[in-house]
Amino acid sequence: MAAWIRSSSPSSDSFAATPSRTAAFATASFIRCTVFGQVQTHAIALAENSLFTAPVRVARRQVGCVRFCFVPRGSRTPRRYHCQPDLVVRALGLN
Repeated sequence: MAAWIRSSSPSSDSFAATPSRTAAFATASFIRCTVFGQVQTHAIALAENSLFTAPVRVARRQVGCVRFCFVPRGSRTPRRYHCQPDLVVRALGLN
């Protein structure tokens, strides 16, 4: 089953904290999702087979895994496994 998480615009937050916090104090998981807008959270336990259209910013990068996802450049995520555009950047030697 696929899910879509949408914000009012691609530059606004889809999953974030209150204005007084920089990131939501939550551990999120995204499985087979399309996320429109920024994600700012404490940790991501698992992101798998998902598309993120705006930067993902995770405060605690030592926990969790992001695999088989599209994560925009400039994102700050836990360890990535077979994600795009990382594979293309590595193949072209642009990193």
